[in-house]
Amino acid sequence: MLRVQPARFLSHRHSAMVLGALASIFFGFWGFFNKLASGQSIYITNFIIYGIAFLIALPGLIRQQGKPVTGLLAGVSGGILNWLILFALTHHNLILIYPFVSFGTLVFIGLSFYFLGGNFSTHSTGMLTSGILLAFLGLVLCGIGISGGLVAVESAKVDIATIGLGILISLLTGFWNFFAFLTVTKKKVSPLSTTFWILSGSFLVSVVLLIIHANDLKNYAASKETLYSALSGFFLFFGSYSTFHAFRLVPGDTQRLEQTITVLLSNSEMLPILFLSILFLGERSMEGIVGAVLVLSGVVILHLSKDTA
Repeated sequence: MLRVQPARFLSHRHSAMVLGALASIFFGFWGFFNKLASGQSIYITNFIIYGIAFLIALPGLIRQQGKPVTGLLAGVSGGILNWLILFALTHHNLILIYPFVSFGTLVFIGLSFYFLGGNFSTHSTGMLTSGILLAFLGLVLCGIGISGGLVAVESAKVDIATIGLGILISLLTGFWNFFAFLTVTKKKVSPLSTTFWILSGSFLVSVVLLIIHANDLKNYAASKETLYSALSGFFLFFGSYSTFHAFRLVPGDTQRLEQTITVLLSNSEMLPILFLSILFLGERSMEGIVGAVLVLSGVVILHLSKDTA
């Protein structure tokens, strides 16, 4: 049975931060292989990704605790989200998409405070504000770097449909995080069972989309994109599980800051995507490197702003 125990020398708060960082790395590999798999039908790619992740999550069925609707809602949000990202990779100007990807954290914060209340336990509002601003500025720069740099910004044509798609990706990311958080902390479902239910919902979405676009199967043949899709699904499972386990360590209404850091880290997959693209694709960008430094600086400042009293 898959089980992760926080290291004894780490508090739950620090363990959640470590798990959030791991989630960022796993999701980075998920996004990187997503990018490499974009050469084949996006509906087939989506089906393979969630099929692999769903199969890995099956042990969560053994420990199921009821049928959490919130988990299924998170899964549906995630399934549509990944399809939209794949669609964006093949149909839209990435410079107008990537900067939106990580703004789901703001949606999560808004939903958490509106529906659950709570507060940021911080000893410095200035540090809290500057940490958030630095992190999000860094994520925008990482998105610009991955998409081709400032040169691409200058040549990009603003398209309302593309901007709308980016906003929808942000909203779905926030819904995915929020419904997953509710499943783990309010429904008291274990991280592994939560992963199972969420990936079940996402897999169902991928099946429905593939049925609608069944013609894509006619000319399909296994290729390197198939392997990339499978690897993407593998890392998607571990990124999801790490995020949900981190949620269980910081469930309280007075731990909104820790939850924000966890979600911010798990939604910062652009950092590992950036470094993987530099290492394996030769796509170097000064904007992306500066952005990575700002993101890490912002997370450290947020962590230091925590009220330890």
